[in-house]
Amino acid sequence: MDKNNIEDITKTTDMPIMAGNADNVSDNSNEISDPSSEIAIDSEPGVSDTSPEMAIKSEPPEVKCSSCKKFTSSEDPFCTHCGAKILSSEEKEKKLKENQEFIDKLSTEARKSARGIIILGFLFAISGTIMGFINKKTTDDALNLVKHMEPTQKVDIGEKSYTVKELRRKINFEYYQVFVVNYFLSAVMFGLWFWARKNLFPAIVSALAVYIAVNIFNAFIDPSTLYKGLIIKIIIIGIFANGISKALKVRELSGLLKDYKK
Repeated sequence: MDKNNIEDITKTTDMPIMAGNADNVSDNSNEISDPSSEIAIDSEPGVSDTSPEMAIKSEPPEVKCSSCKKFTSSEDPFCTHCGAKILSSEEKEKKLKENQEFIDKLSTEARKSARGIIILGFLFAISGTIMGFINKKTTDDALNLVKHMEPTQKVDIGEKSYTVKELRRKINFEYYQVFVVNYFLSAVMFGLWFWARKNLFPAIVSALAVYIAVNIFNAFIDPSTLYKGLIIKIIIIGIFANGISKALKVRELSGLLKDYKK
C-alpha cells in the first residue's frame, strides 16, 4: 500500500473516532454528575453510614452514689466504689420522704423540751415576786431598828461595821435585789424560748447552762438551797437533757439529709 492511500485511510478514520470519543466523554460526564447530585441531596455532609461514631455503642449514664457520693454506672445495681445499693428515682424519693417524716417527728418531740424554758421563765418571775413580798416584812423590821439612829452612827453586824446610812442602803439593796435578779432571769428565759423557735439546740443548751449557774451561785451563798426543791431541779435538768439529745440528733440527721439530696 502506497503512502497516499495510507494518509487517506488515516484521515477518514480519525474524524469519526474523535467525534465518537467526544460524544462518549460528554455522555459519561452527564452520567457521573447525576449520581453525585443524588448523593449530595440524600446524605448529610460529614456523616457516613459506616462512620466509627455510629458503630461504637454509647456508654450508659452515670449516677451519684448516695452513700459515698462518687459516680457509678446507672446500669449497676450496686456502687462500684462502696458497694451501696443504687436507688432508682422512685426509691430515692420514697427514702427522702421517710427520712424527712422521721426528722419532723423527732423535731416536734425536741421542741416539747422548750416548754421547760418557758416554765422556768414563769418560775423565776413568780418566785421572785413571792420572795420579795416575804422579805418585805424582814426589811421593814430591820429598817425600824435603825429608824431613830443618827446616819453617822456605827453599827456592828458580824465582823463588819456599818454606819446607819450604809446599813439602810444595804437593807434596801438586798430587798430590791430579789426582784431584779429573778425578773432578769425570767426575761432571759423568755428570750431563750423565742430563740428556741428558730434555733432549738443552742437555746436549750443556754437555758440549761443558766439554770445550773443560778443553782451553783445560790448554793455558794447558802449551801442549804442546793437541797431545796431537789426533785423539781432534777426534773427540769432531765427535760433539758432530753431536749438537747433530740435537738442534736435532728441537727445531725438534717445535715445528712441535705447531703443525701445533692
